[in-house]
Amino acid sequence: MIPLILLMQQLTGSGSLGAVLLSVETFVIAGLSLVAGSVIDRFDRRGILILCMFGSSLAVGLLFLVTSGGTAWFGVGTYALLAVGKSFFTPAVNTVVPDIVEPRGLLAATTGLGSVWGVMLVVGSSLGGVVSSFASPYVCFGVTFLGYLVAGLMLTRLPKLPVDGRMAQRPRFSGLTSDVRSVFRVAKRRSSIGSLILAKPGTNIGNGVLAVFPSIALVLSSDEPALVASLLYAARGVGALTGPMFARWAVRAGLALRTAIFISVACFGAAYALMSFQTLSWLAISLVILAHVGGSATASLSSYGLQVEAPEDLRGRVFSVDNMFSMLAIGVSQLVAAVLITVMADRSIILTFGLAVLAYAFVWRLLGRQTEGK
Repeated sequence: MIPLILLMQQLTGSGSLGAVLLSVETFVIAGLSLVAGSVIDRFDRRGILILCMFGSSLAVGLLFLVTSGGTAWFGVGTYALLAVGKSFFTPAVNTVVPDIVEPRGLLAATTGLGSVWGVMLVVGSSLGGVVSSFASPYVCFGVTFLGYLVAGLMLTRLPKLPVDGRMAQRPRFSGLTSDVRSVFRVAKRRSSIGSLILAKPGTNIGNGVLAVFPSIALVLSSDEPALVASLLYAARGVGALTGPMFARWAVRAGLALRTAIFISVACFGAAYALMSFQTLSWLAISLVILAHVGGSATASLSSYGLQVEAPEDLRGRVFSVDNMFSMLAIGVSQLVAAVLITVMADRSIILTFGLAVLAYAFVWRLLGRQTEGK
């Protein structure tokens, strides 16, 4: 993503397409999530995963056409196609894990997936920028093309996964509304599922804080703002890598799942609220790491809980609704950040997002206790 954004900015002389790129991904995934759930529960999940990887590989090939300002829009179109793949792949992966992992290994597998995402943030983002600077963004596109291709080939080694026969016999998507209602019915009947679906948006509403990293880096260090900004984004990846480890420890230590999620969401909000007052770069970076330990722990704990709680025949739709709420929260947060940047100071924006997440954590916990009582 970083090499593509830099290339489009170089070709067009503006960063506007980069902003469009991020918005397209968020809202395409949110918009297709409900359809994805129906497809995942109707058809061979292994085949869906493979198709997403091979299709994404072909989509990346379009990036080699981005050679001028007039063709820069191919970058946005490609990212939209990749977002289509993500809208199916992400919930399908979470749905498949309990089918291929024994129950005693489910926690390790789920938290391991979260750690892989953290590695991607730390290593992928850093290497993308370095390779793009010293070689060419097209080298990055080629590596990504091969990466998707190899991933698709590796997924062919998965066994064919079971499909609910009743769902497979419905060839049309006229039952989409019914499919969505079925998720809300089970969430109403089993309050733990609804609570777990609403856990990830708690930290996702704070995603907009990332938009002010470059400007807050200038406040923290007028001498090396680019370096500090890079370290702030890298700190996010370090936190995302570490959070699933905390999630695994919390479950194995016997901490109640809702309590662990509450601590994780509150950690995200409190860390950013404190970060808004910092003047020392190293302390601000440390608090960003702590915040995203909470964020990725929340994602791992929520996904693990849904894998355990959701009925097998509804799991695809449950994870798709979960993905939809998460992406909507991110999209809204980005839009709010774009507005706040024009009317508020950077530190005030960070404090606002931190307090909003902290308030969400307490409201989520309170409502969870009320539903437990009923």
